[in-house]
Amino acid sequence: MNWKLDFGPWTSIMEGKFRGHSIELLENPEHFFLTIIYDEREGKKVGALIEGHKALVAKGSAESFIQTLPKPAMLVEKTLGNDTFKLFFVSTESIYVDFKQEDYLRDVDRIVRKGLDDANTVSGLARASSLQLVDIEMSPESSYSPVLGDPFTTRALLSGLKKSALELIDVGGRGEIVHSKTFIALGLNKKREIIKEKTINLFKTIITGEEKQRLYATYILAENFLLDNRTGIILDDSNYFSGLATPSQNELRLREELVEYEPSGFPVKNFTAKTDLKVSLGDADLHLLMQMLGVGDEEFAKKFALDALKQSHNTPEELIEKINGMSELNDFQKLKAERITQIIKQNYSELFGKSITIAELTKKWPGNLGRATIINTKELSTDEKIIFVQTILRLLDKEVKNERNDRVMFFIPKADRELSTGLEKLTGVINRLESLGIGFVFGANNFMPQLDDSITARMNVVGGNDVAIAIKGDKNYRVLLRPSLSGNPSYS
Repeated sequence: MNWKLDFGPWTSIMEGKFRGHSIELLENPEHFFLTIIYDEREGKKVGALIEGHKALVAKGSAESFIQTLPKPAMLVEKTLGNDTFKLFFVSTESIYVDFKQEDYLRDVDRIVRKGLDDANTVSGLARASSLQLVDIEMSPESSYSPVLGDPFTTRALLSGLKKSALELIDVGGRGEIVHSKTFIALGLNKKREIIKEKTINLFKTIITGEEKQRLYATYILAENFLLDNRTGIILDDSNYFSGLATPSQNELRLREELVEYEPSGFPVKNFTAKTDLKVSLGDADLHLLMQMLGVGDEEFAKKFALDALKQSHNTPEELIEKINGMSELNDFQKLKAERITQIIKQNYSELFGKSITIAELTKKWPGNLGRATIINTKELSTDEKIIFVQTILRLLDKEVKNERNDRVMFFIPKADRELSTGLEKLTGVINRLESLGIGFVFGANNFMPQLDDSITARMNVVGGNDVAIAIKGDKNYRVLLRPSLSGNPSYS
């Protein structure tokens, strides 16, 4: 294949097969290598998985240095007689490019540029240790040719692809490539051109418009993220998303709308709030609870909430037992705290209990599809929904801590109702979770300016399945959302 890339000219130095896929290895004059694994369907190349490697000659001890690097790297060492030759490869992220996209070459140029910059950074870091990393073009051929010319080095570049990267091209039971996972197919434009969007651009989305129409848009996004093998935690108070488990009857419509997938159901785990899914009072925002109930003055409410955080409790009954031991409260305040907790018990006793673990909500389904964790909130009152949803988010924040988890999406279709109270404090939780890789799709009748810093995409329903999409700092466009793969969701 003819790759017209920047930083050339590029020379194809190897073609062959790797793990059942056609592969190619490119090299430019700066000895930057591109490993390319092609995505082929019906004998035609439709995309490729690409990773870059900048080669440097290593002089000195590289083993301990490579372990401290924050960037991916690889060391290839070869001994001939009394001489040892080392090549140090600074690697890039793995990306999938879709050949249908006009700008796919720009994505490849971007990782080459990033790889060269990273190589300069790593070379600078090496100078502070006992290691010297030198560009190949500034080194005598004898210092690198025994390694660079060895076919095992080529094999090492291919084997360096992580399993998570290779999952971007899934191999089915018969050796078929199922689908790419970098772009989300949304539907067609007015010219009947297929519109796809990078998943990263839709990780933080707000959908606005009439309720049923935006629920349909949320449903389509949920399907696409499940196709991308991400767990979707979906709050549902109308059973709208229950159809995700069963294939749709849209086979003909999908074909007419140029959708490459057939009708399909998804793995689904259902929970019902208050029945088999409770939240712990210890994870709830007690200060917010008192504000909603209109009890306790501001100063006391803050003091009681802070003291309660130090106690281990799941229910109002358990909190009442702990109040006498709160040294920060005087006797009068303890009586006041007990009365307030009794009011919480009277209003929300069935809501609170031992929380389910977030691991159970985010559990990955075996295989290539993500699991939909649908939480039915139909039986909750308006106030209970606010408390429940916000407590789940706080529990997620507490359990995830500082561990990245970029396989989870959280869908809140009625965020304007369930996040409106106390949102100022909650945005910190949302932004922290997003920084750890967790995605959000919010729904609202109108745009919520409080979430502006938490989103990268706005999707506004113009009417029916016609939506206008605005990606921050990128592009605006219209798309007619595709038919569903599952269930029978309606936008009318």
